[in-house]
Amino acid sequence: MHSSRPRFAPTSLWLSLALILVLPAMSMPPGQGAEFTVDSSVDEVDADVTDGLCLSASGGCTLRAAVMQANDVPGHDTIRLPAGTVTTLTLQGTGEDGSQTGDLDILDDLAIVGGGLGVSGAEARELGDRALHVHPGVTLSLSGVSFFWANAGEGQDGGGLLNEGTVSLIETSFQFNRARSGGGVLNAGDLTMLRSLVGYNTAKAGVIELTKTMAVELAQHNIQVNAIAPAQIDTRLTRGYSDDARSRRVARIPMGRFGEAEEVARVALFLASDDASFVTGHTLAVDGGYLAGGLWSRPARGGR
Repeated sequence: MHSSRPRFAPTSLWLSLALILVLPAMSMPPGQGAEFTVDSSVDEVDADVTDGLCLSASGGCTLRAAVMQANDVPGHDTIRLPAGTVTTLTLQGTGEDGSQTGDLDILDDLAIVGGGLGVSGAEARELGDRALHVHPGVTLSLSGVSFFWANAGEGQDGGGLLNEGTVSLIETSFQFNRARSGGGVLNAGDLTMLRSLVGYNTAKAGVIELTKTMAVELAQHNIQVNAIAPAQIDTRLTRGYSDDARSRRVARIPMGRFGEAEEVARVALFLASDDASFVTGHTLAVDGGYLAGGLWSRPARGGR
């Protein structure tokens, strides 16, 4: 009987409830439509898309309001996110194509530019939709944009971006996003990438089902296949979170803290040991109770 060490399909299935957009400056030719500057971090619709002003009910120019205005104004518009502007997308909804809820629908030619890599952005923890949907016949230019933690929602494709038009990505990354297919980007149009990265994304159902299928197929050869699904783990990447961003994530974890890399490693060692000799086809969440808690939220309890 041939014996082999278990194969793993490690993934970050549950890291994708939030999204970060980070944008460095990029110049645009003059006279190409309107320009809007985001100055609010809340997620509110535009008060009146016909007035040409990016203005929500609370009196600020939100990212969603800017997109709605850009969709209504003819020409190639520009949205700028100054350094330090971080938007939280919260207006849940799917199946709506006017940016009123859910994803930001791009219906007219647009460029999104910002104040520097890592200092401008947007987060969509519980949006229940992807981040951006570029519709047919539309051109979108993104410079230095990083999409993190986007979740397309049940049965949806394209976690960070669903492209049905023409998109150019410059110094842009899509990481830790989730969808039925196309965890980072689902491209059904024209896509150009320059110095950009698409990695660490998860098509959740695909990874889980692949783990099960491989486990069944390889069991006859005494090969086990399991997946590890970490949640928020204390790494070099997560240590870069602001105190506010970190506390919001900790508040979603019933155990009240981020996990440690060693805790994930110990699970891998268990699955690779003889103690797990009869375990196969399983996706083990190392998440401090995050998955079990669902949408339940609690105050942080001494989290790191």
